[in-house]
Amino acid sequence: AILRKIHTIAERLGIRVVEVSPKYTSQECSICGYTSKENRNGETFKCLRCNHMVNADGNASVNIIQRGTGMKVLAGEGMALERREMGRTRKPPVCAVPDARRRRENQACNRPKTSSAMKHLGMYAYVTRAYPGI
Repeated sequence: AILRKIHTIAERLGIRVVEVSPKYTSQECSICGYTSKENRNGETFKCLRCNHMVNADGNASVNIIQRGTGMKVLAGEGMALERREMGRTRKPPVCAVPDARRRRENQACNRPKTSSAMKHLGMYAYVTRAYPGI
């Protein structure tokens, strides 16, 4: 019932839902793929093979993304799957002094376009299921 609701809401919002098996994601190294129960010690993940050390939940999240996309992703790196234009570009604030206004307009024009608040990466939800067969 909850999964159906997630799919319904996601579809309405234009979010793609990818179901991923969570099995061993917290024990598998997101760098080399080595899986061992001993890799995880509480909140810390340290791979016994390659010595990769990271927060255990962060490591599991990267593994879920990699399984959902089929692509290798490094922790902390963004991944553009899809980009959509959202709304109109914001105009720079109007200032009383013309020179100050010109400077602000130039600053606004020189900002990186990809990090603009008006653009975002495609939205995906990675849903895990606690039973085999996915």
